[in-house]
Amino acid sequence: MGHIKREELDKAEVVIPVESDMKKIGSLMQPIIDMIINNKVENIRLSKTRDELLPQLMNGSLSVDEVKV
Repeated sequence: MGHIKREELDKAEVVIPVESDMKKIGSLMQPIIDMIINNKVENIRLSKTRDELLPQLMNGSLSVDEVKV
């Protein structure tokens, strides 16, 4: 990042929360992080299923005519 000058970095301050606040933040964020991970895993699984089924649908070896919605 050549556009950032060293003197500007030296002036920057970083606030680090105390441990109790970090634990509160962690307990609030963990369910969201778990949901993101689960969604990514499910997305991979659904993509694999699509990749297996789509060619069968396209070549006619699999039909959705009898599927009830």
